[in-house]
Amino acid sequence: MGTVYLLSPGQKMCRNGGRMEIWNNRHEKLYSLIASDINSVVVGGYTQISTEAIFTLLKNGVQITYVDKRGKILGCMSNEKMSISRLIMQQERFADPVLTASLVRYVLRIKLKNQRNLLLYYASKLQKSDLKEAASIIKLYIHKLDTTELVEELRGYEGIASKVYFEAFGLIFDSRQWDWSGRNRRPPRDPVNSMLSYGYAFLEREVRTAIAGIRLDPRIGFLHSNNGRKDSLVYDMMEMFRQNVIDKFVLKIINKKILLPIDFRVEEEDGCNFCDAARHKWIGEYEKYMLEPRKILDGLSWRQYMQKEMEKFADLVIYGME
Repeated sequence: MGTVYLLSPGQKMCRNGGRMEIWNNRHEKLYSLIASDINSVVVGGYTQISTEAIFTLLKNGVQITYVDKRGKILGCMSNEKMSISRLIMQQERFADPVLTASLVRYVLRIKLKNQRNLLLYYASKLQKSDLKEAASIIKLYIHKLDTTELVEELRGYEGIASKVYFEAFGLIFDSRQWDWSGRNRRPPRDPVNSMLSYGYAFLEREVRTAIAGIRLDPRIGFLHSNNGRKDSLVYDMMEMFRQNVIDKFVLKIINKKILLPIDFRVEEEDGCNFCDAARHKWIGEYEKYMLEPRKILDGLSWRQYMQKEMEKFADLVIYGME
């Protein structure tokens, strides 16, 4: 099953019999799909999706996600029904300080190992000792995760490791051509940061879909604060996949010259954004990247791998850490 993107102005989706039809702004039918072949639908501004199509998609368990021009999720629709008993169980589990510390350590260990492995891969490929040195520093903080049960200290170690990681990130590509001076956001001020932020918004959607599959409530997390302003569990789970899924994809886009700095525009208030053609190219490449079976994942795609890892995490929440 795949994802349908309605992001071009004037695009619309409607139901015709048992099929979903997607049309462009010139009233030309782009394609026709069976609802059961659709995993999720991403809807941008200035596009339309009919009420009949929404009913059919929800009936088939398809998640509909609304995003802004940066790819930031504005809201989701799905027919997922959370049982009260499972919701109470999740809340009780995440209120347990011992289990919470174990889950935080579990997620952050995966994140830091992914940071280290990415830097080591490019240190070997590019023969850059600075990347190897940064990976060694991150390794120290991986070990430090086992020295405390305090969540705030665990978060602190992650913060230091991420600072080291992003300081080294610009050594992987030509930082003069790509104008990299470190991670920035809200809004991103250069093309690389624009791709990272846009990619993390796509990752947020992937994680939301996976959370719906494991029947946990996205609002109740354990790493990020449960303040009601954002769905904490979504951001908690994203930490396990940022480097392996999005950062690697951004580096592929850069190193294979799929996009170039001229494919972006900088606006004073909105920061750096994709040009329209570049955004469409990104979407096409992203879907191929997420669906391609990979030897390193035992034949799974990145999307399947994420779903499998989320199922493993759900077991840890339900049955506890070993």
